[in-house]
Amino acid sequence: MINKFFFRMFRANFRRYVLFFLSSSFTVMIFFSYMTILTNKTFMNPNIVNPYYSDMVIAPTFGIALFAIFFIFYVQASFEKFKRSEYGVLMMIGMTKTDIVRNIIFENSIIGFISIVSGGILGRIFSYIFYIICMKILDLNSISYTVSPESYLYTILFFAIIYTLVITFNSLIALKYSIINLLKSSRKGFGNILNSPIFAIIGISFIIVASVDISLNYGLDKNFVILRSIILYFIGVFLLISNIYFILSKILKLSPKKYIKNILFLSNIKYSIGQSKKILFLGVIFSSITIFFISIAALFIFNAQKSATEYAPYDIAFEEIENINKISQDELYNIVKSGDTEPSDDISVEYIGTGSVKIFSDLEIREKLGYNINVTSGCFKNLFQIVPDDGYLHDITEIDKINIFDITYICEDNIEKVLFNRLTSLNNSTLIIISSQDYLNIKQNKSNDIEVGQIRLLDFKDWRKTSVIADKLSQTLQNNNIKYNGNSFSANRIYELSSKIATYNKNIKGASFMLFLFVFIGLLSLFSFAAMIYFKMMIEFEDEKIKYKKIYRIGITKKELFSVISKELLILFIMPIILSIITVDIYIYFISANESLLSLLIASFIGFIYFVIQFVFYMVYKRYYIGKFNGIFYNHKV
Repeated sequence: MINKFFFRMFRANFRRYVLFFLSSSFTVMIFFSYMTILTNKTFMNPNIVNPYYSDMVIAPTFGIALFAIFFIFYVQASFEKFKRSEYGVLMMIGMTKTDIVRNIIFENSIIGFISIVSGGILGRIFSYIFYIICMKILDLNSISYTVSPESYLYTILFFAIIYTLVITFNSLIALKYSIINLLKSSRKGFGNILNSPIFAIIGISFIIVASVDISLNYGLDKNFVILRSIILYFIGVFLLISNIYFILSKILKLSPKKYIKNILFLSNIKYSIGQSKKILFLGVIFSSITIFFISIAALFIFNAQKSATEYAPYDIAFEEIENINKISQDELYNIVKSGDTEPSDDISVEYIGTGSVKIFSDLEIREKLGYNINVTSGCFKNLFQIVPDDGYLHDITEIDKINIFDITYICEDNIEKVLFNRLTSLNNSTLIIISSQDYLNIKQNKSNDIEVGQIRLLDFKDWRKTSVIADKLSQTLQNNNIKYNGNSFSANRIYELSSKIATYNKNIKGASFMLFLFVFIGLLSLFSFAAMIYFKMMIEFEDEKIKYKKIYRIGITKKELFSVISKELLILFIMPIILSIITVDIYIYFISANESLLSLLIASFIGFIYFVIQFVFYMVYKRYYIGKFNGIFYNHKV
């Protein structure tokens, strides 16, 4: 009986079910594609692929997962609302609550199973294309495309859990069904207890307070301030959305003529916003997230050269310590002369390594690097190789004192400046600068606990033409490590050569990869948001048709009715984008520090593109939706 009932409902509502199947399968397909990369052991191996690239997949995958949860739950809730009146009729002729629960379990199991299977099949095809594009962007063509069993397992488990929760939730609600409530469900408006001038004022106040908070306190405790501000801000946005009627009515009352002209529209908004506010709020959240990260990726591309030069002030740099990265002057000369650009400088800066501490002489820093510094004997200065206010979080935990060979040195200052390229081994060490006399005393200590090394810094006339030189030098150093050390793996990883051109290329590839991932999610969120509005329109169409027929009979023209429909659709499609653009502009301006103006322009441009795409969706949907109503008003002309 349950099976027959489901298939009859499927035939009667074929278009709605097919759209739901396609939407769910598409969500599974996208999630599977991201999981294919995330579970690729070669791509996620830090010894093969730079973690700078592989870590970028984590956040978009989490975003896809979050979106899938909201989307499937919303669509399922819309379907159940649509079928409540039918359940009411069936209960009148003898169907029990147990039968309804069984139908819900059977129906959602079938939908979930088909969606997961079809999504997996489509994902197997699409993931290959998706993977190839990603590897092309990162120039990692040597990494082969593979689909691990984990990608299937995680996808099946994730969506199985979602559908299990959906089934459980809908079944619990079904146990509370009554015939009267089910039959009245299609006639009931959606409550909006937050629709009040007080809540509107609170919402606007929250948005203002959150904006002021991020502007004044961002530099104090970044993580906590951002979290606090965002939570407060989005609570304010939700209250603002819930009070669209109040806000629009106040604006329109400024012009009595416009207010009278829009009374029907305001009345319609007042009683329909109960359900729409959920769609609008989800639209604001997902649009804000995607616009923000697309803007950040675009900002990274714009700043790729600046970032490369700030953190790699010398064109090529490497460490030479004992038998690691050992190279003769003749070898080095032949390599630097083999490129397309002439060398302009060759600097060696000596340091002492003792444990995790690297010690530099103030005299070396002054004479070799041209940085004016003097350190008092018995003291030291912490060196943090960072660019202040670059928008990143840095660990600048200072050391107050340090004991070296039973002598305690006291910190007298901290230096936040990139004096030389950020080399891997030095990034993982504590860097201090001491006086030249103290440095000499430590160096003369014959203890085996110290090692003396040097940083080789090379400059050229045109750093953009140093790619071949950097590659040859890197390969030579690796070969020499094998020659002098036997096992070169750890040495090549820890004491890896740094070059400005490599840093620049890494920045471009990483930002392009991030841009591609989030543009893809952005388009997905736009199409899915449009799908949610479509579900809302189709499910409520019969009720809306009855309402507009009644209004039409009391003298309202088709033109006026279509104007009301157009304005309501405009609110649904455009308002989330406008709120998202404002949200992103506020946060990206204050978070971007020295790049505030550029980041604001980029975010506004990305938001404008979003707006244009959404406006096209609005025009298409408006024409389609009004066309469905046009047939019921054939007796009169506009």
